[in-house]
Amino acid sequence: MLGILPRLPSFGATHFASRRLLLAGLMAAVISVIATVAIRAITVSVETIPSAFTPLHTSSVVFLTIVGVIGATVACLTLNAVAAQPVAVFRRVVPAALALSFIPDAAIWLSHSYQHTARASTVIPLLVMHIVVAAVCLASLVGLGLRRSA
Repeated sequence: MLGILPRLPSFGATHFASRRLLLAGLMAAVISVIATVAIRAITVSVETIPSAFTPLHTSSVVFLTIVGVIGATVACLTLNAVAAQPVAVFRRVVPAALALSFIPDAAIWLSHSYQHTARASTVIPLLVMHIVVAAVCLASLVGLGLRRSA
């Protein structure tokens, strides 16, 4: 019964194709920026965000989103060069990198560095943005950046 199901390329491929990966990274960047700016827009429409809270400025959101996607793409290229099964390793690295990416936002919330402007309603959207970008990168880079089997 299971033999009639088509085999998805992401389950069989073990390596990334550099050119495809770069295109997938570009697509991930565009989708991620659109998604994070939308999350920011929703946040500022339902919550008054003090102008002093710079992590939710549009420029910060766009810049850091692009940095994250570039980091994920570079990680794929690096794993391709050093790992026996870079796709499998990347799938395991993404959740760990996502967890580590929460640290700066948690630090903002706990450190009072933004003098009481950092509260749940301003920091949780940042955390959601991290999750969205990680999911988009995982889907795009693994889904589209793989070396095609011959």
